[in-house]
Amino acid sequence: MGVSLCVNPNCGHANSDNDLFCVKCQSELLLEGTYRATRVMGGGVSKTFEVLNVHDQTPKVLKCVRNRGGKVIELFRREYRVLSESDHPGIPKAEALFEFRPRNSPGPLLCRVMEKIAGRDLEQ
Repeated sequence: MGVSLCVNPNCGHANSDNDLFCVKCQSELLLEGTYRATRVMGGGVSKTFEVLNVHDQTPKVLKCVRNRGGKVIELFRREYRVLSESDHPGIPKAEALFEFRPRNSPGPLLCRVMEKIAGRDLEQ
């Protein structure tokens, strides 16, 4: 049995991959009816997760940032447009941009789903 992480920045609880809502905060776990967060990959201004597309079982990358408007959101949206138009084997193709409203959170998250490119990361 796998794990389904809550992407709520105030929670982060690990749930069963059969759960539809986080047992701790009741936030939705099946994002956009398609993606389940399975592993935290990084943090900073945005939080990055490995997610699984439950329809075709392909791993993807989900990047979330608090949607408070301003320059960060403008740049996040611009990155989405560039990544969705790119066609290079070393640059991940963006496939979805959506807003997610976690329970008991002061505001929504802006989320971007991208293809996961296998291989070593920049740190390695």
